[in-house]
Amino acid sequence: MIDPRTASLSPAALAMYATRHLSASHEYKWAPARHLNYLSEKLTAVANGDIRRLAISMPPRSGKSRLLTSFVAWYLGHHPARRMIWAASEHTLASKMGQEARDMLTDVGPDVFGINVAPDSSAKDEWSLDGHNGGMLARGIRGRLTGSGASIAIIDDPIKDPIEADSITIQEQNMDWYFAVLLGRLEPDASIILCMARWGQNDLWAGVVDDSWTQVVLPALADDDDPIGRKPGAVLWPERWSQESVEAKKKEILLKRGRRWWQAQYECDPKGREDSMWQSEYEQYVDAVPLDSLRCRAWDLAGTTGKGDFTVGSRLSLTDMGNDDVFVVLEDIVRGRWDGRRVEDTIVQTARQDGHSVRIVLEIEPGSAGKSYFAHLKSLLPDYDVVGYRPTGSKMLRAEPLIAAYQRGGVAMVRSEWNRAFIQEMRSLPGGKHDDQLDSASMGFNQLVEMRSNQPMMTIL
Repeated sequence: MIDPRTASLSPAALAMYATRHLSASHEYKWAPARHLNYLSEKLTAVANGDIRRLAISMPPRSGKSRLLTSFVAWYLGHHPARRMIWAASEHTLASKMGQEARDMLTDVGPDVFGINVAPDSSAKDEWSLDGHNGGMLARGIRGRLTGSGASIAIIDDPIKDPIEADSITIQEQNMDWYFAVLLGRLEPDASIILCMARWGQNDLWAGVVDDSWTQVVLPALADDDDPIGRKPGAVLWPERWSQESVEAKKKEILLKRGRRWWQAQYECDPKGREDSMWQSEYEQYVDAVPLDSLRCRAWDLAGTTGKGDFTVGSRLSLTDMGNDDVFVVLEDIVRGRWDGRRVEDTIVQTARQDGHSVRIVLEIEPGSAGKSYFAHLKSLLPDYDVVGYRPTGSKMLRAEPLIAAYQRGGVAMVRSEWNRAFIQEMRSLPGGKHDDQLDSASMGFNQLVEMRSNQPMMTIL
């Protein structure tokens, strides 16, 4: 059994003590693990002033946030005159962590540290210590911190979902908040802890972490020279996630969504999004496709005339390979910067060349003007199978099924002059100058899969 004196020695020891001594109304459960004990040592070094900037990257559900709440209680137990800031992707999540740290200190603080939470200042998102100036403020990232200072700031999972991860605006706002708001609230010689699963090369980690930071990077499957001594390929938390379960999750993600999320979130290496999305090793070419394949032509319409984005129409075909697998061929791409009349003429002319068996998918811009324009284009094609598509989410998210199929060998191209421009664009993403061919091809791919399975993947009108 851990006694109060032993519980005061480290965040991990306090977590173990709290697990066994918290009141029945609280469901704090924590189990020791090699990676969490290693992290506890680093957090202790932060408290001692040996580390001023600590960056932690582990896969989701690795126990890091739970240990950090124990660290808050442990740190304030030793330094009741100091204050801490906790920032998360949303205020509700930050408040939940604040509540967890508050409840732990309420239950074990008197026995372990001789302190307690002030009864008149105990909100879950802002609380103080009874008879002391110390306490905790919990806010959503990009939230106001006016009037609050801190000796330690914790930023825990600042990105909530793939939509935020792909939003350049959100990432820039996170960066502005860090430099313009958070840094201005820190006391002299304060420390910052950034703890997150990685999302991409534009996330907060990429913008602030450099060689001056102490970095704890523990992927789901160990690399060579693992910081905690795992053998290459060994899982991070075998007591909770078996080797088989992690390998199964990896297989599922790679099969359905490609390497992007596995590489970023589970291998803690978001460079994989660029390095592996459309490599030459996956490229396949064919000279012809079966005539009885499902076909569609998907149009991504440029928002401006004559400059900027291209209008692109991609024709794809799908052959059912059985066992829930498909083989998709990019047959043809029509692409250009045209005025409105030229766009309409091109769509009609291409439809005549493709024939009536090829479904036509037209992107619909937001608002009533987009609906009206779709209705106009459809009226130009009275004898064809025409559907409208209203895009949702980021282009990269919509493209993930296509990219995943490409990476597992389920996509090929008909040899043609358009191949070079298409491949050049795909290899430049994300961050390339143009993504119109990606958007058109992924629109067509998702439509074909929907036609085959009769299960909606797209918002169709």
